[in-house]
Amino acid sequence: MPSKAKPSAVTFAPDPRITALKARATTLVKTWRAVSVFDTTSFEKAGQALKDTVSIRKDLKTLLGPEIDKAKAEYKTKDKLFKDVDNVIRDAEVLIRDALAAYAAKQKAKQDALIEKALDSGKDEKAAAIMAKPFVPEVSGLSFTEHWHAEVTNLGDLVRWIASKTATKVDEAKFLDYLMPNLVVLNAKARDAKSEDLGIPGVKGVKETSSTVRS
Repeated sequence: MPSKAKPSAVTFAPDPRITALKARATTLVKTWRAVSVFDTTSFEKAGQALKDTVSIRKDLKTLLGPEIDKAKAEYKTKDKLFKDVDNVIRDAEVLIRDALAAYAAKQKAKQDALIEKALDSGKDEKAAAIMAKPFVPEVSGLSFTEHWHAEVTNLGDLVRWIASKTATKVDEAKFLDYLMPNLVVLNAKARDAKSEDLGIPGVKGVKETSSTVRS
């Protein structure tokens, strides 16, 4: 059988303007990889270097921005057309899957009941024979598997249960993975407090300073 040809990767001819921008940025990276800010002069140089990075990015956006925007617009149009059809396909798929799953669950329950009845009667061989039979008709390319997931029905009960289990550091390491901090809420608290002390045990506010270059 002839092998299928792999699609070739899309290649673009190098644009000297983009190459030049990359070279400018690469120079800055090489220059500042081994340079630190230690006095007023080096601080001013670093500030100018940061302004240079903004200038390079601005030139890059001017060069490629319009083409990228055009490609994005074309993608959005085609993606909408795709989703309009795919949503209908998905609706049909869900309906059919639900019908199959409902029938399979019903047949599995019947099979389990027959197995339990055979075991209660001491007919182990009969139970094994029933267990070996598929609980739904075999259809080529179609199979059924069970998937389990957890659902938190009462967060308070979960928190109290974990608190009761974390008496030692070893216990904490074992049980704290059941919880995940709500960083959206905690970050909002830090922004409001503007302090390391948020009044929440085990949590502190952290200040990060960034610089802005005005164009």
